Amino acid sequence: RELGYSASAVSQQMSALERSIDVQLFEREAHSVRSTAAAEVLSVGARDVLATLLQFEDQAAALKVGERGRVRMASFPSAGAILLPRVLEKLLVDSPGIEVLLDEAEPETLLPRLLEGELDLMLAYEYNVVPRTWPTGLTREVVLKENLILVAPSSLAEAKERMNGCVAAFADENWVSTGVDTGGAMCLKWLCAGEGFSPRVVCRSNNYDTVIGIVGAGLGVALVPALAFHPTDAVVAHGLDPEVASRSVLAVYRTGNTSRLLSTVISALQHVALSVGLTDFGVR
Repeated sequence: RELGYSASAVSQQMSALERSIDVQLFEREAHSVRSTAAAEVLSVGARDVLATLLQFEDQAAALKVGERGRVRMASFPSAGAILLPRVLEKLLVDSPGIEVLLDEAEPETLLPRLLEGELDLMLAYEYNVVPRTWPTGLTREVVLKENLILVAPSSLAEAKERMNGCVAAFADENWVSTGVDTGGAMCLKWLCAGEGFSPRVVCRSNNYDTVIGIVGAGLGVALVPALAFHPTDAVVAHGLDPEVASRSVLAVYRTGNTSRLLSTVISALQHVALSVGLTDFGVR
């Protein structure tokens, strides 16, 4: 009655089980049937088996809707410092069944690991003036778009007056940049070329805290993405026109990876980006 089965269907299933395990489970008489001692013992174990099957079904259902499972994720440092602590906190509250294994490196290092299946999801950046060439088989979703910030030392003569959001105002100054082949360095080179000069780069670091520190020491000016910028008394700053130059933070994953967990994590990333005011070219 509880399962909606007919007596005949139950009888056939029990007979099949007896044949399968070669153990008599019922004493059958003309008008009655009673379970054997062996059946009583097996029924105790069957409860555990059924409970495990129900748990398995619950886990599969949670995976289907993106509520349970493991995501192997990696990010570049400036996004990791601002976004990921808040994202992990949100997932812990909203989706406690999701476990995120986190790593950190530059996109050039992470991309082969993503393609090889070692990672499920990576955060990467792309400058609008120097777009990346992406391998086939990848899907990219925008998490946020951010300003590029022109940063100069407060000690520089008339620094604030020259801060009009144009790199040409500092054509005669020394520059601090990231590594030669990085997106940030190529973006700076492209912007300066558009203003008719080549930046005189005297220091390079892929750590934006170091870049800002060098600028604050009066050794040059720099272009820093909003995620990596933190105001100090030692520097003055001005955001570039986003129509001229900006940086997008992208969630990248293999198109063939259809796990709903990815949608859950990416939605959390986009939500956090909104909450900290870093979407739509925001400046923190």
